Amino acid sequence: MAKKVRGKPGTADEEPPFEFPVFDDRAFLNHEYEITRGMLIAGGVALLLGIISWAIDTASLPWELPPVLALIVLLALYSLVTRLHPRARIYTKGEWATLYAVVFFGWLASWFLLLDTIRAF
Repeated sequence: MAKKVRGKPGTADEEPPFEFPVFDDRAFLNHEYEITRGMLIAGGVALLLGIISWAIDTASLPWELPPVLALIVLLALYSLVTRLHPRARIYTKGEWATLYAVVFFGWLASWFLLLDTIRAF
């Protein structure tokens, strides 16, 4: 197959030089503030869930109860966050995945930390 003949430099076939699009600082910061509010809600839910799990464990209730409770809270997290923070509907799938991970690992960390700290005394 033959090569396409290029036009001479300086003709109308040349593309204009690349220009970066204008960066909207205000929209970027507003989105980051919305994500931060969601993270604060998720962190509070994780801490509250860890305290409740610790209370269940120290009350000598069945050990299966805290993981089941955490699963129920994780399933209800979307509706909980959107009720507490109505603008959370602008979150992307990755941001929601991060919120779920924060709640899950925050719950485990706070629960285990409380168990180890209180039993040490």
